[in-house]
Amino acid sequence: MRYAYSQIDNTIHDRDCEALKAIRDKDFRMLADFDVKRPICKQCYRKAIIRSGIGDDTKHINAYVHLFDRLKATVADLKELIIENSARLSAIDIDRVVIKVHDDHWMICFVNNKPLLYHNNYSVLDNYQRLFNVGYHVQNGGGIHSFHNFTRMMLSYSWAEHVEVLKAKALASLQAKLRSRLEGIPNWLRVPRFSFFNTYFTVLDCNHQLGRYLRKNEVPFIAVDKTYEAGSPYRLVTCQIRRWQKSKFMAAVDALKEYTVIAGYHDYADRCEHLFQDLSEHEQISLQQSHASDACSFIPAVKLPTT
Repeated sequence: MRYAYSQIDNTIHDRDCEALKAIRDKDFRMLADFDVKRPICKQCYRKAIIRSGIGDDTKHINAYVHLFDRLKATVADLKELIIENSARLSAIDIDRVVIKVHDDHWMICFVNNKPLLYHNNYSVLDNYQRLFNVGYHVQNGGGIHSFHNFTRMMLSYSWAEHVEVLKAKALASLQAKLRSRLEGIPNWLRVPRFSFFNTYFTVLDCNHQLGRYLRKNEVPFIAVDKTYEAGSPYRLVTCQIRRWQKSKFMAAVDALKEYTVIAGYHDYADRCEHLFQDLSEHEQISLQQSHASDACSFIPAVKLPTT
């Protein structure tokens, strides 16, 4: 028995409540679990709530009550934590208690007479699942050291939301690395064709975005040749532009790089490195023979099928 009540007024009492002595035997009823639908005795309300969270550790009930008194825990916070969110208390000591909320374990511990909130250690797996490890880490080193604030932090913690933060950080890190890498890799090659007014470039287009960025940068162009790879978002486009439009053209192809970073085409840098090998054999020979200052060395790769 953990709780008792009188069938006269249905008021629930903790098993140690002094008011139980006034209940007549014929009206005395026992309960194993806390019943939130019944009125609660104001004299033992606090202790009754704490008992609901300690499971079979009933012999330490007074230690739990003393520690929560020391934490100045309000009945409202205890009720929200233990009754409404099924928190479980354990590992009580003179200056610490462990609280399990949902899947996570928290520890409130007094250090130099100041309460600190700790959170269980864990490792993040590749699929963003957690592997819980031994030990705890400080959760609120610079926060307000009150039980009310601890309660808010424990109840508001969401691993799903935390995963979204981790994914965003991982994506930002990946995008930063891709931008840095693409800065040193051209996504174009100069095509040696004689003209007084025009110049030619072969560009690795992505998802048909090259034309959009050329128009956005006000670069008149003619796409004179297109080489496709079946099922791929990438294609080789040879463009004819006016010689005096080269700076705007470079701005357009740089914008195309940024598009691939944001849109998630994370292999674009690899394909740019392989761009030279993607061209036809005739174009490769021509590029090797001229415009050495504009052309770059590329890592050999398997030649793509062309149509």
